[in-house]
Amino acid sequence: MIKKIFLFVFFIFSISGVLAAGISLSPSQLNFEGRAGEKICQDIEIYVESEDYLIANSFWSEEENPSRKLSTHKSSAKEMGIKIDLENLSVSESRLERICLISKKEGNFHGALLYRSSTKPIQVGVWLNVTIMGERSFLKITGNSVRESGEGPNLLGIFTVVLIILLFVLLMIFRTKK
Repeated sequence: MIKKIFLFVFFIFSISGVLAAGISLSPSQLNFEGRAGEKICQDIEIYVESEDYLIANSFWSEEENPSRKLSTHKSSAKEMGIKIDLENLSVSESRLERICLISKKEGNFHGALLYRSSTKPIQVGVWLNVTIMGERSFLKITGNSVRESGEGPNLLGIFTVVLIILLFVLLMIFRTKK
């Protein structure tokens, strides 16, 4: 009986080893910002463990603030008014790929770019965040859009700590003189 269990476990591990393969993408999210009708491009690095042919597809959400669930991304780029340049790829080890898109409409769009192996049951993807402004609109920059709250040095906090330390040092100097 133990011999049968051992053979079964060995068989399961040997099958999973045969199916093991890897595809990874970097970065895990691409952010596109531009104007309506403008071609916007971002680069993505594709890594594979062994040479493979990858099939590319994109899926888009019609929701204004979609969740990061692929099931909410059911629309095609064409339905969203976006033209995205995607090519199926033959990759060995790594490859830098340029992803470009053009949107006819202004607005915020959220999509997913998926690469599927043509030979193995593997699929991997990245999120696409697209912000398209009108042809004559201007990008508004405020202090909060340049630096998110909680990021960077807190000058008021640093000034307060330095002031307390100086006060403490002055008290110690006056006490030693008495």
